[in-house]
Amino acid sequence: MNKKGASFGTIVAIIGAILVFCGVAWLIAQNWHQMDDFLKILVLVIAVISSYIFGVILYNNDYPGIAKALFALGALLYTLSIFLIAQIFATNVALQGTAWLLLIAWVGVIISAYVFESSISLVIGLVEFMIWIFIQMRAFLEFNNQLSIGLYAVCFLVIGFLFYGISLIHRANEQKFSELYRLWTSIYFLLFAYILSFQTFLPKIWNEGFTTPDSLLFFLIFIAFLGITFFIIGLIVAKENDAITNKEILGIISIIILLGIMLFSAGLVSGIVGTCDAKTCYDLNTKTSCLEFGSCNWTVMGTESRCEEIYQDCYNFKNSLSCEQNSLCKWQNNSEGERCLTASCYEYNNKLECEKALKPKCLWQKENGFRSGPREYCVEYQKALCSNYNNDKENCLDNNLCSWRSTDSIYRGQVPTLLWAIWIINNILLILIILITIG
Repeated sequence: MNKKGASFGTIVAIIGAILVFCGVAWLIAQNWHQMDDFLKILVLVIAVISSYIFGVILYNNDYPGIAKALFALGALLYTLSIFLIAQIFATNVALQGTAWLLLIAWVGVIISAYVFESSISLVIGLVEFMIWIFIQMRAFLEFNNQLSIGLYAVCFLVIGFLFYGISLIHRANEQKFSELYRLWTSIYFLLFAYILSFQTFLPKIWNEGFTTPDSLLFFLIFIAFLGITFFIIGLIVAKENDAITNKEILGIISIIILLGIMLFSAGLVSGIVGTCDAKTCYDLNTKTSCLEFGSCNWTVMGTESRCEEIYQDCYNFKNSLSCEQNSLCKWQNNSEGERCLTASCYEYNNKLECEKALKPKCLWQKENGFRSGPREYCVEYQKALCSNYNNDKENCLDNNLCSWRSTDSIYRGQVPTLLWAIWIINNILLILIILITIG
């Protein structure tokens, strides 16, 4: 009964610590602008130090549950203080400035976790570390957003090596947190594999046209070196101390290989998901192709020239006869009255009217979208023709009337067979990784 009571008390204490943190943060935020800078810093420092001091006192007096909650509260208040003090001195608000603050935060929290032997603080520090990695990578691309998600994935995969190496070092030396690192690493790899098993996520991993700045490349190389180094050192130390079996070594190597296959196989479906749209006048770069393309006109403006759509102000036609004589216009008679509007196939709501509308030529289209479900609508013939090649890049580019646009979504058109195959393979690999982790 006492053991259960202690566990329940610990949980309540931790929840209470989080609520106290939120209350203190709200109280400070409400009165922040009315306080002097020195008083602001003093309040933050006292709050952090008090949490740790009372935590130590309670721990030494056999109240470990409440002590753990106070250590966690101290870690959260320390992180909050870093950002609030930075705000006082009006430091850099760019992403790189945020990354520096997070670096100071997670390093301090992890140090305090080891000093006070607080598992909860260590988890907070590891979460802040993961956030820092993401923010730091984004900071290298503040003026360039064309980064592939695959590079993020590679970085986080290597960080998994780092976590596992640290867990082996702790296990070999029978240090505190060895089981925590082991559990963290297991969940980390399983979550990584689970994310790679989503079909809609696979085409997004290795997007086309991404760039890698030198600063980001050096950062990735450093993280990779750090992760692999700790992984190798951990294996050597654990093996020398008989803290790891050959079965586990084979298992972790198998997991890494399977995760690599899941990650890099996504490159096979990069760019195959997209929409095939009808070309417009603005897509044509030569005068010949422009003039041959229906309602387009080649416009010369000084030293520049381009293909533009012929614009017709249909509102100028006041009767149905003059309106219908212009192929770009259509006479409308609805609840809003009679008027001449620009012709569009989308205005026809039934198949009979759609097929009669030859100016422009229209086609009644049936579509079974991946997400939207079956639907029928009237569309221009050219658009209907090109939409047949959604998620079919090769045939789309072979048609001169069509243009290809890579997208992250597969709701338009059928899912490519290759994507189905990669998705099935990745789910099989996910099951293998789960079984190996359990084993």
